[in-house]
Amino acid sequence: MMDREELLRETKDELAVAQRQVLHLQQVVDGLTGLLGESGSTVATAGMAAFGGSGTLTTSTVPSGRTFLKPRDAVEQVMQSHPNTSLTPAQVFESLASRDLIDPRIKSGANAYTTALRRLADDASSHIVRDGSRYIYRAPTTVGDAMMLISQEPATYLDVT
Repeated sequence: MMDREELLRETKDELAVAQRQVLHLQQVVDGLTGLLGESGSTVATAGMAAFGGSGTLTTSTVPSGRTFLKPRDAVEQVMQSHPNTSLTPAQVFESLASRDLIDPRIKSGANAYTTALRRLADDASSHIVRDGSRYIYRAPTTVGDAMMLISQEPATYLDVT
């Protein structure tokens, strides 16, 4: 038998899943609306260097011209923007949605992004680890890890003047 806290946690998880599904449907409708006449805009995808990404971005373009990151790259970008923070798949999906990174053409919706998150956790080079039902991006802590990331991305300098 479940205690109240566990039941509340499960209920909140179910609510988050339902909210993601509604959000996904809303994005599908928005995507279809865009296909019916609005000219889409291109989303810049060059910012992965700032997040320590792999440097190989895979995108897809809807007919309206809107470009989306593939689920793996989008999830990796979100996780890297929250270093050392424990996130549930629902929280990752909400962050993806708030950044408008969810591709409405993906039929499996949130499941594609959850699968990408699981696969990233299985890939040691991603620095994403599974902690029960939560995931954490472990920022590189050694000079070797940092050098590996630096070597994968062209240098980006900020003008702070």
